[in-house]
Amino acid sequence: IPHVARGWTFTPTGPPPSSSSSSSLHFSSLGPRMSQALYENRPISLNSIGNWLLTTKDENPSSPKPRISYGGNAYHHTTVCVDKPLPPSCLQEYLFHLRRAYGQKNRPPPSFEATQSYDRVITPRMNRVIGMSREGVVCLSWSTSSSENISLWHKKFQGIYLVLCLHAHGERAVLEELGSMAAYYADIMHLDSTSSIQEVDLSRRQMKELAILVARFTISMSSDDCGGSSEYSEFFTTLRHIFGIPHQREELREELQDTLSLLESSYIEERRKIKQEDQNEEKQERERARSISESKEASRSRYELLISIISSLTVPPVLIGSVLGMNITEGFPKYKFESVMYFMLATSLVVLFSQLFFLLRISKRHKAEKERL
Repeated sequence: IPHVARGWTFTPTGPPPSSSSSSSLHFSSLGPRMSQALYENRPISLNSIGNWLLTTKDENPSSPKPRISYGGNAYHHTTVCVDKPLPPSCLQEYLFHLRRAYGQKNRPPPSFEATQSYDRVITPRMNRVIGMSREGVVCLSWSTSSSENISLWHKKFQGIYLVLCLHAHGERAVLEELGSMAAYYADIMHLDSTSSIQEVDLSRRQMKELAILVARFTISMSSDDCGGSSEYSEFFTTLRHIFGIPHQREELREELQDTLSLLESSYIEERRKIKQEDQNEEKQERERARSISESKEASRSRYELLISIISSLTVPPVLIGSVLGMNITEGFPKYKFESVMYFMLATSLVVLFSQLFFLLRISKRHKAEKERL
């Protein structure tokens, strides 16, 4: 295969424009490298093609800015046609260089087989071999007879197979973006002891929204089967496994589940602390209300006791004085003043001590009931 290890060549497009003005304008827009690749069958690297495609109208195509510095920044989808079958050793070497976009200096390992995680080779037909890696996809094909036209296969490979590649790339890009969002939310997540319930709830809602996005994308866009023929399914499934999409999706799902579980447990713990604090505040409020009520009750009891003492000391003398002061002369006994006074004092003391005795019994009964409760 001419120049296969030194770069890529374009399918001949015919002679350049004949008009001198249009020809100079055409070649100036292409630049020397692209012009030689198009019309002189010179090999050109994918980096040069990518940098030329990204050239703006204000820049010179002859020396485009190196926006793509190495092959890892670009993904290629290449079709190669040879004029005869290739020996297995040459075929493996060509596939290694082509699918990884390596130059001649990067030789394959001695015992290299395309059954590793990031390199696969599938053979849909006897004369069609597809090599796949994370750097790109290449299809090598050749004619088995002089009457066979393999250009139709090239169109199919640059058609439906290219669409399947783009779908796998889009799926990987979305998962990477979702993974970046998960990493960002995990970085700003509040789970320390100083975090408030509002901060924990915000982190929990952000992770839930991200989990909903992952579930929606998985249901609507992420599938290991593209439908169609078995060749399409085999190609699409193999490419997804090379990109690590199933593993990436499962890893993202497990990380979200673990993070949500951690956030939920932290949120529940914060809610429990808040509930416990509310209960403690209610208990303290009840204690304060009971203390105020007991203080008022004690004040009222002291006031009633004072009234009772005053009544005990004043009611008997008033009563006896009222009886003895009546204007009754016939049949009413005569008493000495000292005797009357002693009798009034004794009656007042008897009434006072009786009241104090009953109040003491009632107070002891209330205290016993309170200790029992």
